[in-house]
Amino acid sequence: MDAEVKAGSREKFIEDIGKGGYPEDRCWIKVSENKDCALGYLAKKHEGQSQMNQSKFMKAVFKTVGLISAIAAREEITNKTLKVDLTSFLPYSERNNFPDYFEALKEFVKNPIETEFGSINIEFINLVRRVEGQGIYHSLSPSEKNNKKVAIMMMGYRNVSLVIGERGTIQKGATTDLGMVKLANEIGESEGITNEGILTKFLVEAKTNEDRALSRLLAKETGYKKAERKERLKKKIAELREDFASQLITWMKDELDQDVDKIVLTGGSAMYFGKQIENQIKKNFPWMEIGWNNGLDPEKDLGVIRNLGQTDQYKRYIDVYGEYLYNQAVIAEKKNN
Repeated sequence: MDAEVKAGSREKFIEDIGKGGYPEDRCWIKVSENKDCALGYLAKKHEGQSQMNQSKFMKAVFKTVGLISAIAAREEITNKTLKVDLTSFLPYSERNNFPDYFEALKEFVKNPIETEFGSINIEFINLVRRVEGQGIYHSLSPSEKNNKKVAIMMMGYRNVSLVIGERGTIQKGATTDLGMVKLANEIGESEGITNEGILTKFLVEAKTNEDRALSRLLAKETGYKKAERKERLKKKIAELREDFASQLITWMKDELDQDVDKIVLTGGSAMYFGKQIENQIKKNFPWMEIGWNNGLDPEKDLGVIRNLGQTDQYKRYIDVYGEYLYNQAVIAEKKNN
């Protein structure tokens, strides 16, 4: 599901949903008396609606419950009560929010929840806390976890986060605001373009077909100096990419210990910068082994994550998928013993 959460009325949501579509794209839940919220794609469609006036972890509660309702609908689960083992990931800097988040989650599901898919009861059997990157770390081989100091760097839309593990546990972590959104906003400011979503799509497309991306971005502009603007944007993108890489390496030098043996890169922004970031890491940390996603690809396992091959979202699930595989291995080991 997309990350958006928007307040509104179910009547308006239902009117806009129409018929058909994936459950995760038409998800809303009741959050209090006379208040509903849309989640994911449906929330995206309601950009004019007010944001939820709630704390970040309460929004996470709404998203969690909404996602569970969508999974139940997609899988046609008809149990009166859904019994759920939940593993949640928070950024390392927000790990102290787990108690509040879990307490709020349990309180929210004490009564049946009204959703787009009917009223549901949720009972949490186990609530497991993980920091972002821990799933990928868990998916490392036992030899790597026991004998190497490994950093997991997740490059997301809004920030870049880093966790460092040694002897099987996460030892430290850090976060910076060097996400792709910063690149998009700087280009927007230089050209007077304010739509963040359009700018981000432009950057992604420009990586593989710059001329087509520039034509699309400037399609509604008049012909006045359009060719000149295209050349200026090409130069600006190249400069900003170099500047981004330089800032990222400076931050990494501050946060990475010299005895880190390996770094695993993951996330949409990592895929976007690709070799540019990899080459900078090789240049500045020549002793460090570099891996991508730890070889995980949930898109290939259609029994676990279905239909994500039609979208780019599967990249977001690599951390969760790593944790899933780790749990499966633990369960198998217990059975064998």
